[in-house]
Amino acid sequence: MGLGSHLPTLPFLSSNISEMLSNSLAINSGASASNSKIKPRGGRKLLSNDGFPEWVRLSDRKLLQTSSSAASQADIVVAQDGSGNYKTISEAIAAASTVRSGTNRFVIHVKSGVYSENVNIPQSMINLMLVGDGIDATVVTGSKSVIDGSTTFASATFGHIG
Repeated sequence: MGLGSHLPTLPFLSSNISEMLSNSLAINSGASASNSKIKPRGGRKLLSNDGFPEWVRLSDRKLLQTSSSAASQADIVVAQDGSGNYKTISEAIAAASTVRSGTNRFVIHVKSGVYSENVNIPQSMINLMLVGDGIDATVVTGSKSVIDGSTTFASATFGHIG
């Protein structure tokens, strides 16, 4: 049985394949066009044009953009030289959990200096805002590591438990 016996069916197969390819391409382009109208759920939480997530209110954005006004509204001041209410950030957070009332924003102003501590914020501490004097002025550095016997989780400079 050679190729010669199948020659009469080849034109039929050829036109059939062309039709199937055409249908496949039409289905594929139709599916991709309808998928472009669907917005993905979840996805990345991108920042808006001003650099803040969408869930940050306009009043909070203004407060964060002008750190001097946030520092002036501070409920507690931390300063290593003793000019504030507390000398460490951890002391201020511990005091804030007892001093504050309600769930209003609680602002802690951390004055310039290098604070060598690991800060843990408890689960009950909500709506807490820490404001420093600038990226090069207020520095918090922890020194825990796995080598010292801490876990990776416990070695964070800033941690929120809960």
